[in-house]
Amino acid sequence: LTETSIVFITIEDKRDADDDPSDTIVLAGDVTGFGATLTTSHSMAIGSTFAGETGEFSLMTLSDNDTSNETSGVWFTTGSPDNLSPGLTLVSPPDGWAYQGWVDTGTTLLTTGAFISNTGHDLGRPHSLPDVPPFPGEDFLINAPLGESFPPDLSGAEVYITMEPLPDDTSDPYGIRILEGQIPGSPQSGTTYALSSVSVGPSGTATIF
Repeated sequence: LTETSIVFITIEDKRDADDDPSDTIVLAGDVTGFGATLTTSHSMAIGSTFAGETGEFSLMTLSDNDTSNETSGVWFTTGSPDNLSPGLTLVSPPDGWAYQGWVDTGTTLLTTGAFISNTGHDLGRPHSLPDVPPFPGEDFLINAPLGESFPPDLSGAEVYITMEPLPDDTSDPYGIRILEGQIPGSPQSGTTYALSSVSVGPSGTATIF
């Protein structure tokens, strides 16, 4: 082990039976002497702290023609429904990772879906009708979670984006939070709201002895 140059930690499938590491490297660090500081920002892991990253989101329901529920959808876009632009400038995630949007109403945690690009459809659209534009986001109109009524009142809800393992075998957020923002108590449809950097994630150390 005295010749070890890098220590890294992966996330593995629960049914993984081989001894090879997955592509989802969560922490890595260069060995100096007999130790290593493990971070998500190491080039072998996620490769960024996302410090200083910002973004925007808007409240709209883009998959239906009902104007009475326009504050029941969250889209990471700017502009009007017929002239949308990306609200995010996130770098492409490394292999084994995807971004995912979340809305915390205080009583229910809703997902806007996982995505790997600032434009293009999410990897899944569990609550929207089929006709949605090619941007990350979600209309909360169908398939409401148990105990939740759709369309929901998103007034005062928290919106945030995490980095998630890909593939992901849980419906809960992973512990790497990148951006977060707040929906006001009296939100307006089509109004752009800010996301700010939080850069919350794991870290660690390794010792060789």
